Amino acid sequence: MTVTTGCLTNIGPPAGAQVNNPNIRSDNTSAFDDITRGYRQQALFGSADFDIVPKKLTLTLGTRYYRINTTETGFGAESFYCADAGPPPCTANQPPALPNGVVSNNETTENLNLTYSGFRSRADLSWKITEDVLLYYTWSQGFRPGGFNRGSLIRTPPGQDYTFKSPPGYAPDTLVNNELGWKTQWMDHRLEFNSSVYQEDWKNAQVELFEPCCFGNVSFLVNGPSYRVRGVETAVVARPLHGLTIAGSAAWNSGSLTASPLLYDVAGAPITSIPHPFGTPGSPPSQSPPFSGNLRIRYDFEVGEYHAFCQIGGTHQAHSYSATGNATTFDQAGFSTYDASLGAGKDAWLAQLYGQNLSDTRANLYENNSQAITAITPNRPRTAGVRFSYRF
Repeated sequence: MTVTTGCLTNIGPPAGAQVNNPNIRSDNTSAFDDITRGYRQQALFGSADFDIVPKKLTLTLGTRYYRINTTETGFGAESFYCADAGPPPCTANQPPALPNGVVSNNETTENLNLTYSGFRSRADLSWKITEDVLLYYTWSQGFRPGGFNRGSLIRTPPGQDYTFKSPPGYAPDTLVNNELGWKTQWMDHRLEFNSSVYQEDWKNAQVELFEPCCFGNVSFLVNGPSYRVRGVETAVVARPLHGLTIAGSAAWNSGSLTASPLLYDVAGAPITSIPHPFGTPGSPPSQSPPFSGNLRIRYDFEVGEYHAFCQIGGTHQAHSYSATGNATTFDQAGFSTYDASLGAGKDAWLAQLYGQNLSDTRANLYENNSQAITAITPNRPRTAGVRFSYRF
């Protein structure tokens, strides 16, 4: 084939790369990722209950030891500008000599073999005030395991004095939850009222970055901000009449960014020209509406030998922000939807007619412009159907 500077050329993995297909790719392939990831997870956990006051006050203690090993080998390449590296085949992504070139995505040579281990624990104190009233306090820890990105990219934005290299991987993030709640039943068990208040401290959150102007044209994950979320949630179930059930739940949350660390360049110096890459202190986390709730009313009744029911319900979600930090953020409006269903059954079969999103609301679930245009993910439109089930 003819090689022209800046044009495409055949690509393939270099010798020694641990890939599934070691061959040069065809003329129809301009980019590929030939990656193998491995995971090995081990865990040991235990829990014990201590009756401080028999049948009244109970302390529960538990812990979990985890050990997670994750590996990655392989190679990724793209043919754009690859011809500048020499005649085909090209076995490097983009030669580092090119401005803003991509470092070769040779995971085999980067020794991507990481092990994370530690303990995550829980303590719960429950007080059974009466047979129908329980008060509890819970302290618990959680985490998400780390992993690897799709290669590492070097980027020197025009007019900037820093060069950024995306990390090959990211570490676990952690969550500590403090929760005070109660579970109660009233009026001869015809009214159930449960609720809790909580505070969650989320540290070193795993955040995806995608800013072609500053970090390169590939998204990647980093450990970055910390958040504190305070909230209240409640659930009520009432059975005022025989066959009539009214159930509803709601949650109010107030989240804020408590730490927004700087990014660092390839020399280890902080990039001060991006002062808040993950958002300004006090800003809310993305996709976190301050309020959400639902209500359902169901009536069960008998028609001869058939068991029938009818049900209506609705949900509401307040506005939320699509993103935080050094990215375009959209304020996604709140919305409400309504559903209904009715049906009848006998013995093992049940037939029902249902309708979802009866008001045909167009909700904005997620909005972004990462593909150079503004794209919105809507909810499902009005949907109606018939469902038949049989239990064997």
